[in-house]
Amino acid sequence: MKEGYIFLLKVIVMDKYIKTNYHRISKDYEYELIQSKNKSLNKQLIIEMVNDLRKSNYETYMILCDYDIIGFFTLCIDNYEFVPKIQCNVLKIICLYIYEPYRLRGIGTEVLNDIIWSIKNTDCNCVLVNSFVDSAMFFLKNGFDFYKRSYMDYKNKYNIITLYKKLK
Repeated sequence: MKEGYIFLLKVIVMDKYIKTNYHRISKDYEYELIQSKNKSLNKQLIIEMVNDLRKSNYETYMILCDYDIIGFFTLCIDNYEFVPKIQCNVLKIICLYIYEPYRLRGIGTEVLNDIIWSIKNTDCNCVLVNSFVDSAMFFLKNGFDFYKRSYMDYKNKYNIITLYKKLK
């Protein structure tokens, strides 16, 4: 990932009794921490997804609140071709996951706003999100739209759909 694009390492969000900060995951035991934290029915899916992220060279961050891990997200900057032969820089949110006990508190929206704020003054024109079908409504409520050339790949083991949000 290009240096200087993501400024989230020590960003702190203050929101109604919630103090959230982000820590970039760089060691194997940190990946194990986010795997072991999840107690939902999708634990096997999360373990597989985290193992895939560990093998990639994306930037993955833990979301911390009062020294407790409440979720994680993964980002990358990439060139994307929206119109044939016209490429632009986009921020891809590969994954944004808030653990179940912390959902419906506005934390996901605050994290998403922090991510978007951190790239406002860069040359990224758009944010692309890979979303589970079940969580697509969260992104739609936060100003994202379905990517027109996107399609559901039912052979994909995660059932992921692509959404986008223009920044400029």
